[in-house]
Amino acid sequence: SEYTPLAKNGSRIVMGVNSLGFGGTNAHAILGECSIPAKRRPAREPRSLPPLFISARSQGALEALASAYADRIDGSNPADYCDLAYTAGVRRQQHNFRLAIPAHTPAALVLSLREFCAHGRSAGVVSGQVVATPARVALLFSGNGSQWPGMGRRLLAENRVFRRAVEEVDALLQPMASFSVLDALKAQADKSRLHLTEVAQPALFALQVGVLKVLLAKGLEPDAVFGHSVGEITAAYAAGALSLDQAARTIYARSAAQAPTRGLGRMAAVAMPASDILNELAAFGGEVELAAVNSPKSVTLSGTLAGLQALASRLQARAVFFRMLDLDYAFHSRFMEPARAPLLQLLADLKPSTTRLPYVSTVTGTVLDGKELGADYWWDNIRQPVRLDRATETLASEHTYLYLEIGPNPILQGYIQENLSAAGRRGRPLATLKKDDDGESRLIEALCTSQVLGASLNAKKIFPKRGRSVSLPTYAWQRETHWYPPTDELTTLLKPRGEHPLLGFGVPHVERTWENQIDTVRFPYLADHVVGGAVVFPASAFLEMALAAAASCPKADSRVVEELEIRSPLVLMNGQPWVVRFSLAADDHGFTIRSRPRFSDDQWTLNVVGRLASPLPPSAESPARLSFTTDNLSSLIKAEQHYRKAADLGLRYGPMFRAVAELWPLREDRVLARIEPPVELAADLGAYRLHPVLLDACLQSLLGILSGHSARQRPVAYLPQRLARLHLFGDGRTIRYCEVVVKSRLGRSVVADFKLADSSGKIVATLDGFRFRRMPLTADGATEPSLYQFRAILKPSDGHPSKAPLPRPAALATRVAPVLERECQALQRPEYYEQFIPLLDALVSAYSFEALRELGATRHPFTIETLMQSAGMPGTQTHLLRHLLDTLREEGSAVCSENEWVLSNNVELPDSTAIWRRMLADFPAYVPELTVVGRCGMHLADVLRGDIDAASLLSPTRGVPAADHLYKTSPTIRVMCTALRAIVREIVRLWPLNRRLRILEISNDSSTVAEELLRVLPREQYDYVIATPDREARAHLISAFSEFPHVSAVELDIAGNLVDQGVLRDAFDVVIAPYVLHAVRDIRAALGNVRRLLST
Repeated sequence: SEYTPLAKNGSRIVMGVNSLGFGGTNAHAILGECSIPAKRRPAREPRSLPPLFISARSQGALEALASAYADRIDGSNPADYCDLAYTAGVRRQQHNFRLAIPAHTPAALVLSLREFCAHGRSAGVVSGQVVATPARVALLFSGNGSQWPGMGRRLLAENRVFRRAVEEVDALLQPMASFSVLDALKAQADKSRLHLTEVAQPALFALQVGVLKVLLAKGLEPDAVFGHSVGEITAAYAAGALSLDQAARTIYARSAAQAPTRGLGRMAAVAMPASDILNELAAFGGEVELAAVNSPKSVTLSGTLAGLQALASRLQARAVFFRMLDLDYAFHSRFMEPARAPLLQLLADLKPSTTRLPYVSTVTGTVLDGKELGADYWWDNIRQPVRLDRATETLASEHTYLYLEIGPNPILQGYIQENLSAAGRRGRPLATLKKDDDGESRLIEALCTSQVLGASLNAKKIFPKRGRSVSLPTYAWQRETHWYPPTDELTTLLKPRGEHPLLGFGVPHVERTWENQIDTVRFPYLADHVVGGAVVFPASAFLEMALAAAASCPKADSRVVEELEIRSPLVLMNGQPWVVRFSLAADDHGFTIRSRPRFSDDQWTLNVVGRLASPLPPSAESPARLSFTTDNLSSLIKAEQHYRKAADLGLRYGPMFRAVAELWPLREDRVLARIEPPVELAADLGAYRLHPVLLDACLQSLLGILSGHSARQRPVAYLPQRLARLHLFGDGRTIRYCEVVVKSRLGRSVVADFKLADSSGKIVATLDGFRFRRMPLTADGATEPSLYQFRAILKPSDGHPSKAPLPRPAALATRVAPVLERECQALQRPEYYEQFIPLLDALVSAYSFEALRELGATRHPFTIETLMQSAGMPGTQTHLLRHLLDTLREEGSAVCSENEWVLSNNVELPDSTAIWRRMLADFPAYVPELTVVGRCGMHLADVLRGDIDAASLLSPTRGVPAADHLYKTSPTIRVMCTALRAIVREIVRLWPLNRRLRILEISNDSSTVAEELLRVLPREQYDYVIATPDREARAHLISAFSEFPHVSAVELDIAGNLVDQGVLRDAFDVVIAPYVLHAVRDIRAALGNVRRLLST
C-alpha cells in the first residue's frame, strides 16, 4: 500500500472506513483530520459550580463510579471541575440508578462522594432510581396555609433571580395595594401581617413567582401545572395563560375582594371521605360546607364557628380526625358571596391567552385552555370547592409525574401520595422550600432530586457556559460472569482419556479434585455387581480411586489408604449416568468421594470419606508369604457352591464379578480363597492398581466363614462399611490368593483382616480392620422390606444456584388481587380502613398525650433533653419520645418553637379508655389488635422511663391467650395469610418441576404462617425453614412440625452476622418475615440480611 495525497480545501477532512467481516461482523469507522486545539486561556474562577450528575445500571456500579469520580475530582480547581461536570452531564448516557450532588467546592464534593461510597448515603448527595424514563414534572402551587412569617427572607439574601422577581411583582402590586410585598416578606414575626388574606395571598404569589423563575433559570422544564385554591393564579402565570401583570391584577382583586369576609367563619380539616362527610353535613342545613376534597379520605370544611364545633364534637366522639385551621376566613363557601361583585368588576377586562403548558384546573379537575380563565373562572375559584383529588387523577392517568410543590412549606405532599395510591398510579410528590429551611440549597436539591427520579433538565441552563469535553472515569463494570460453568462433558471433549479409568479427569482450576462419569455403559463390568437387586458401585472401586489419587499426590504414600468409610452407597439404577467427584485435602490428605446424577444441579451426595497416609519409610516391606498352602487342605467349596450361597443371600454377582474359583475354610474364623480373574479383564488389568473385580473377589471370600445358616435363620449378608488400612506392596494384577481372618464378631458387624497374595504365596496387599455391617437380604434378592420401589426425590441445589425463576411483583399482584378482594369484602376491610384506622390514630394520640402528661410534660415548656432528664428517661428512648411529640404536633396537640415544646391544654382529646371501649364495642372482631394496643398504651410511660422493655409488649411470650388469639383469628392476620397463600400458590404454579422451592420464614414463635402455606406447597418439592432467635422457641417449632419432614427450625438472629452464624448467602427463593421486623435491634441490618439470603 502507499499514501494517497489529499487536496486541501480549507475544511477539515473526514472519511469513512468500512470493514465487512467474513464471519458477518460489520464495522464502520469515521476518521477525522487531526486538529491541534488553540492554547486555552487561563479560566476565570466561576461564580458558582454546577451539580455533578452520575448514573449507572445498578446500585453497586453507581457506588463504584462515585468513588472513581471522587478520585478524579480530588485536587481539581473549580474550572477543571466545571469541565468535568459538563462532560458528565451532557456527554454521558443517563441510566436508571442516579446520583446528583450540588457543588460548593470541589473539595467538599469529594468528601460527600466518599461518605456516600462508605455509608451508602450522604447529607450532600441525592441518589435513587428513576420512576419513569423520562418522568414528567407537574408544578403544584400551594394555597393558603403554607405561609409563615419570614418565608423567603433567606432566598432574598442568597439569590439574585429570586430577589429581582419579587421586586418586579412588588412594583406591579404597590400601585394597587396599600403595602409592599417585599416589606411583608422581610417583616419580623411580631410585625408580620400574613394572618390577613389581603397580605398573605400577594406575598405567597410573589414568593411562588420567584421560586418558579429560579427553577426555570437553573434548568427545570415543567410539563404541566396546577394549583390549590389561590395557587391557581401562579399556575396560570406559569402556564402562559396570564402575563405577570395580569396575574398580579388577579391576585390583588381576589385578595382584596375576600378581605372583608374576615371573621364570618372558620375552616377545619377532617379525615373522612367526601361522600361520608356530605351525609354528616346534611344535618347542619348549610351552616357547614365542603370547601375542598384533597384526597379520597381527606377534606376541608368551611362554616360558622359554632357549626364546626358542633360537628367536631360528633366526629371526635367517634375518634375521627378533626382539626380547626388557623384561618379567620371561611373560603370556598357561601361566606364568600360578598366578594363576587368586586372581583368581577376588577377583572371585567381580563383577557387571558392560550397556555404554553397544560393547565389542570382544581375547580373542574380537567385540563382547561388558557382563554377560559377569565373573571368568571376566578369567581368559581373562590366559591367552588377545591378538587385536588380530581386534578391529580387527571394528570396521573396520562403520564408518570413528579409533583413539585411550589410554596413556602409543603402541605400537599400527603394528599398527592394518597391520590396516587388510590388510583394505583406511579409518581412522586416533591417539596421545594420548607419552613425555616428556605435557602437556595433547597431549590438546588429539588432540582437534583427531579433529575435523579427521571426528569429531563435543560443542559444549557445548568451549564450556561459550554465546557470542554474532558476524559471521565470509565464505566464501573461489575465483572459479572455469564459463562456456563465447566462440566465433565467439556473436559471429556478436550481430554478423550482421563488420568485413570475410575478417578477420571482433574477438574480445571480446582486443585486435587477429579471427576468422572460412571455408568454401566462406559463400565459394563459394573452391571454384574448386584446387591439386593440393584447395581451397586463396589467398595473395591472406591478403594481403587483412592489408590489412583495417592499415586498423583507426591506428599502422600502412594501405597496406603486409611480410615475409609462408606457413608452412602452409589446405586447405578436404570442406566442413569452419575458424576463422581474425588476431592483431596491439602493439609491432612483427607479425601471425600461425592456423586450426583449427570446433567443436574442436585446437591452432591457424600458417599465415602477417608485419608491417604504420609510417606512410609522404605523398610515398610510386605510380610513374607501366606502361612498356608493348598496341598494340605481338604475341605473345599467350589465356585458354583459359593455363588449359589451368595445368591441365597441376595448377592447376585454376574460373570465379571465371579472371580472366586475355590474356597478352603481353615477354621471357624479363617478361610483361604483362590482368585481367578475373568478372561475378559486381562486387557484392562494394567490400567488399574488393584482392579475392583479382583479386590471384590477377595472381599467375597468372607462368605466362606459367614454364610452358613440353619433353616430357622434368615439369610444374612455382610456389606463393607469401614476399612482401617489398605497397604499395597506389589503389582495388583498378580493377585491369585486371599487369606481372611475374622478378628471380631458383634451383633451387627464383623471385623476381618485380608492378605492378598500372588500365585507363589507372596503377599501383594493387606487390608487391616475391615468392618462389614450385617444387612438382611431375602433369598430373591430384595432388601427388607420385600416390597419397595426406587423413586426420584428432588434435593436442594448445592453451591450458588441460578436466579430464582420468580414472577415479577406486578404480575403476582395482578393474579392475587381478586382473591384479596373477596377476602377483604368478606371481612369488611373497607370499614376497617374508613372507621377503625382513624379511631386507632386517635387512640394512639390519646395514649401519647396521657403518657407525656404522666411524665410531667404539661406543667411548663420543655425541650426533649430537659424532659428526659426530669422524667429519668434513658437516652435510648430519644427517638421514641421525638416520634410521639411529632405525632401530637401533627394532631395540633403540641407546638414546637426553637426546640422548645408545649403541650396544648386547649385541645380536648377524648379519654383513651373511652375510645378503647367504644372501639371494642363497635369492632369486636378486632379484639386481638385492641388488646395489644391497649397493653402498649397503658405501659407507654413505663417504656419511656425504661422500666419495661417494649419488645416484651410487642412480642408476648408463648402461651399468652391474647397473643395466640391475635395470630389465629385477627382479621388483619387472616388477610395477610390469604395474601401470602395466594402469592405462594402462584409461585408454585409457575415453579419448575425439577427444582426445589426454598422458603425461609423469620418468625418469633408463631406457627400461623407456616400452617397456612403448607396447605399449598407441593409435597417433596420444597424446603421450609423457620428461623427464630430464641432457642426455646426453636424447640417449640420443631415439636409443632415434627410430622413434616421438609420443615425445619433453626436458631438465627436476622440482624446479626450471617457468616458467624453459619448461614449461606443466596440460600432461599422466598423469604417471609411476619411479626418480627418491628422488634429487631437494627432494621437496616435485618433487611440487608434478608436481601443477602435471597437467591437473586
